Amino acid sequence: MREFELSVKGRARRERMLADLKATVIRLRRRRATVRLAGLGAVVVLAVALLGRLRREEAPAPVAGGPPESPQAPAPPLEFQHLRFEVVRNEPGVLERHRLESRPLDPAVFIDDDELLSLLAQDGRHVGLIRMQGRVIVTGDVPMGTP
Repeated sequence: MREFELSVKGRARRERMLADLKATVIRLRRRRATVRLAGLGAVVVLAVALLGRLRREEAPAPVAGGPPESPQAPAPPLEFQHLRFEVVRNEPGVLERHRLESRPLDPAVFIDDDELLSLLAQDGRHVGLIRMQGRVIVTGDVPMGTP
């Protein structure tokens, strides 16, 4: 291949083109670095925001030995005022703090089938008993909505 000698104007033009090309390359490199840095910064900001949101959604751990937090339960209806209602969360140590008092049932509370049917008849409920496969079903002509 033959080499051609450039004229003075051609060499000057080549030098200008080289200077413009170097400036363009430097500008593009800086732009790419800026875009990469901005992308990385956006990922970091999103990760911090997500972690912050997850942390806020977590319930605070109960302090060991401190008083248990008991949210206010709604007031029971008037006919249940003698009962105590409390919302119990699933947390360690709940069984130690909340013991159920249990006592054996009084045998006088149990009644036989005939006594049950007579008590229901006195209340105006004419029902019958069906015994099937070890189960007892109370049946009767009871209108819908009647307790």
